[in-house]
Amino acid sequence: MTIPKFRAFSKYNLSIDEVIEISFDEKTVIIQFIDEHDESITTDTLGFDDIKLMQYTGVKDKNGVEIYEGDRISIDSVLGEILITDVYFARGAFRYRHDDNSGSVLDIKSTTKVKGYETITHNIEVIGNIYENRELLDD
Repeated sequence: MTIPKFRAFSKYNLSIDEVIEISFDEKTVIIQFIDEHDESITTDTLGFDDIKLMQYTGVKDKNGVEIYEGDRISIDSVLGEILITDVYFARGAFRYRHDDNSGSVLDIKSTTKVKGYETITHNIEVIGNIYENRELLDD
């Protein structure tokens, strides 16, 4: 059994940090981050209202970077086009969005071509996320 892995965007620190523990009873998460002042590893407890949780998809991009829900990715098309899109969870799977708001499943085992884009990671690269890289979002 695979244990789910999460990271969290802190609305206070405006940063993404590793989630160490989630308490659904207390509605809190414990995050771990590097303290800017002395570069020590620090933990903090934040409430659900203070963060945005992002789950790891189980897939890595072409550079070995883990892909999380909320990441912005670049996908090279078999037609020579580049799709810049976001990763989200819907209908039981992690997906990436197309221009018409439909989505394809993000799956490392599939070689299905949907709208000219393969759904495998050899042509996917993480370029940011929807929280720290607002400039990557479409109008």
